[in-house]
Amino acid sequence: MMIQGIGTLAICLSACTGLAAWRPELEPILLAWRLPLYPEISRLTCMEGTQRIRISVASDGRPLDAVCVSFDGRARATHPGIARVTRSGGVPLLCDWALREVHQWHYEPSQRATREHVVDFLYQLMPEDATPSDVRSRFITPSVFAVRSYRPPSCKAE
Repeated sequence: MMIQGIGTLAICLSACTGLAAWRPELEPILLAWRLPLYPEISRLTCMEGTQRIRISVASDGRPLDAVCVSFDGRARATHPGIARVTRSGGVPLLCDWALREVHQWHYEPSQRATREHVVDFLYQLMPEDATPSDVRSRFITPSVFAVRSYRPPSCKAE
């Protein structure tokens, strides 16, 4: 009886949430990265925003190419970086900065030819009274990287 209930719960979870399509064994595992810094020019001009980066990962763990995509999925405009880097949508300066970071990342090798990792770089300016731990850049989830800095006095909080 208990097993049937668990099976029903699993079916409901996969049907209701779309988790059936998510296959963790296909996700590339990020092994090495550096904490990105907030671009100073963006900080001083009060730029905030989210940049979605789609990274194709080779079987040896190297990023093959990276694309900064708008949330509607379009990608265009070549930019030097890995093997191929393109950008579209969002704030170009923040997009370029995020692309510069991901080409230094390294993933766990895999027997699959290529894998894809999509990461949202969330650029946030924090209030002056925020604690250092609140301002620290970090992964919030495996697919969301918060890049934070203190809000300069010239920027008004929204």
